[in-house]
Amino acid sequence: MRPVPLVIAILVTIWLGAVVLGFAPTILCPFRHFLHISCPMCGTTRACLAVFHGDWLGALLENPIFWIWVFWSLVVFVDLWHRVWKAENTVGEHMLRSAMANPWIKGFHAITFVATLVYENVR
Repeated sequence: MRPVPLVIAILVTIWLGAVVLGFAPTILCPFRHFLHISCPMCGTTRACLAVFHGDWLGALLENPIFWIWVFWSLVVFVDLWHRVWKAENTVGEHMLRSAMANPWIKGFHAITFVATLVYENVR
Protein backbone atom coordinates (compact mmCIF):
# COMPACT_ATOMS: atom_id res chain seq x y z
CA MET A 1 0.00 0.00 0.00
CA ARG A 2 1.25 3.45 -0.91
CA PRO A 3 0.58 6.22 1.67
CA VAL A 4 0.42 9.33 -0.58
CA PRO A 5 -2.25 8.00 -2.96
CA LEU A 6 -4.11 6.64 0.07
CA VAL A 7 -4.28 10.09 1.68
CA ILE A 8 -5.37 11.68 -1.61
CA ALA A 9 -8.00 8.97 -2.19
CA ILE A 10 -9.40 9.41 1.34
CA LEU A 11 -9.54 13.21 1.00
CA VAL A 12 -11.26 12.99 -2.41
CA THR A 13 -13.76 10.47 -1.04
CA ILE A 14 -14.54 12.70 1.97
CA TRP A 15 -14.90 15.75 -0.28
CA LEU A 16 -17.24 13.89 -2.67
CA GLY A 17 -19.33 12.75 0.28
CA ALA A 18 -19.53 16.34 1.53
CA VAL A 19 -20.61 17.52 -1.93
CA VAL A 20 -23.34 14.87 -2.15
CA LEU A 21 -24.59 15.72 1.34
CA GLY A 22 -24.48 19.46 0.63
CA PHE A 23 -21.72 20.38 3.08
CA ALA A 24 -19.02 21.37 0.57
CA PRO A 25 -18.94 24.91 -0.83
CA THR A 26 -19.79 25.54 -4.46
CA ILE A 27 -16.81 25.96 -6.77
CA LEU A 28 -17.01 28.66 -9.43
CA CYS A 29 -16.71 27.51 -13.02
CA PRO A 30 -13.59 29.22 -14.47
CA PHE A 31 -15.04 28.88 -17.96
CA ARG A 32 -18.12 30.91 -17.03
CA HIS A 33 -16.22 33.23 -14.70
CA PHE A 34 -13.53 34.31 -17.19
CA LEU A 35 -15.12 33.73 -20.62
CA HIS A 36 -18.75 34.45 -19.63
CA ILE A 37 -20.07 31.42 -21.51
CA SER A 38 -21.25 28.04 -20.28
CA CYS A 39 -18.76 25.20 -20.43
CA PRO A 40 -19.62 21.74 -21.77
CA MET A 41 -19.84 20.47 -18.20
CA CYS A 42 -22.41 23.06 -17.07
CA GLY A 43 -25.56 21.30 -15.92
CA THR A 44 -23.88 17.98 -15.14
CA THR A 45 -24.71 18.13 -11.43
CA ARG A 46 -28.32 19.08 -12.17
CA ALA A 47 -28.46 16.26 -14.73
CA CYS A 48 -27.21 13.72 -12.19
CA LEU A 49 -29.74 14.94 -9.63
CA ALA A 50 -32.49 14.65 -12.26
CA VAL A 51 -31.49 11.02 -12.87
CA PHE A 52 -31.62 10.34 -9.13
CA HIS A 53 -35.20 11.67 -9.19
CA GLY A 54 -36.09 9.54 -12.23
CA ASP A 55 -36.29 12.45 -14.67
CA TRP A 56 -34.24 11.00 -17.55
CA LEU A 57 -35.46 13.52 -20.13
CA GLY A 58 -34.73 16.44 -17.81
CA ALA A 59 -31.22 15.08 -17.28
CA LEU A 60 -30.68 14.84 -21.02
CA LEU A 61 -31.88 18.41 -21.50
CA GLU A 62 -29.66 19.75 -18.69
CA ASN A 63 -26.51 18.34 -20.29
CA PRO A 64 -26.72 15.92 -23.22
CA ILE A 65 -23.33 14.34 -22.56
CA PHE A 66 -23.35 14.13 -18.78
CA TRP A 67 -23.07 10.33 -19.07
CA ILE A 68 -19.59 10.79 -20.58
CA TRP A 69 -18.58 13.06 -17.69
CA VAL A 70 -19.99 10.61 -15.14
CA PHE A 71 -18.25 7.66 -16.81
CA TRP A 72 -14.80 9.28 -16.91
CA SER A 73 -15.22 10.68 -13.39
CA LEU A 74 -15.91 7.16 -12.13
CA VAL A 75 -12.89 5.86 -14.06
CA VAL A 76 -10.69 8.50 -12.41
CA PHE A 77 -12.15 7.75 -8.96
CA VAL A 78 -11.62 3.98 -9.35
CA ASP A 79 -8.13 4.62 -10.75
CA LEU A 80 -7.26 6.76 -7.74
CA TRP A 81 -8.18 3.97 -5.35
CA HIS A 82 -6.45 1.41 -7.58
CA ARG A 83 -3.23 3.43 -7.33
CA VAL A 84 -3.38 3.07 -3.55
CA TRP A 85 -2.88 -0.68 -3.86
CA LYS A 86 -1.02 -1.06 -7.17
CA ALA A 87 1.68 1.26 -8.50
CA GLU A 88 1.58 0.54 -12.23
CA ASN A 89 -0.81 -0.43 -15.00
CA THR A 90 -3.86 0.91 -13.21
CA VAL A 91 -7.38 0.54 -14.57
CA GLY A 92 -7.68 4.22 -15.53
CA GLU A 93 -4.35 4.28 -17.33
CA HIS A 94 -5.33 1.22 -19.37
CA MET A 95 -8.76 2.66 -20.27
CA LEU A 96 -7.34 6.08 -21.16
CA ARG A 97 -4.58 4.61 -23.33
CA SER A 98 -7.11 2.39 -25.12
CA ALA A 99 -9.47 5.32 -25.68
CA MET A 100 -6.76 7.65 -26.93
CA ALA A 101 -5.38 5.00 -29.32
CA ASN A 102 -8.76 4.73 -31.04
CA PRO A 103 -9.40 7.60 -33.50
CA TRP A 104 -13.17 6.96 -33.43
CA ILE A 105 -13.33 7.47 -29.66
CA LYS A 106 -11.16 10.60 -29.85
CA GLY A 107 -13.35 11.98 -32.63
CA PHE A 108 -16.54 11.14 -30.73
CA HIS A 109 -15.29 12.96 -27.63
CA ALA A 110 -14.19 16.01 -29.66
CA ILE A 111 -17.50 16.25 -31.53
CA THR A 112 -19.61 15.83 -28.40
CA PHE A 113 -17.48 18.40 -26.57
CA VAL A 114 -18.01 21.02 -29.29
CA ALA A 115 -21.69 20.12 -29.77
CA THR A 116 -22.38 20.45 -26.04
CA LEU A 117 -20.47 23.74 -25.89
CA VAL A 118 -22.71 25.09 -28.64
CA TYR A 119 -25.87 23.58 -27.08
CA GLU A 120 -25.12 25.05 -23.64
CA ASN A 121 -24.67 28.54 -25.08
CA VAL A 122 -27.53 28.56 -27.62
CA ARG A 123 -30.43 27.26 -25.53
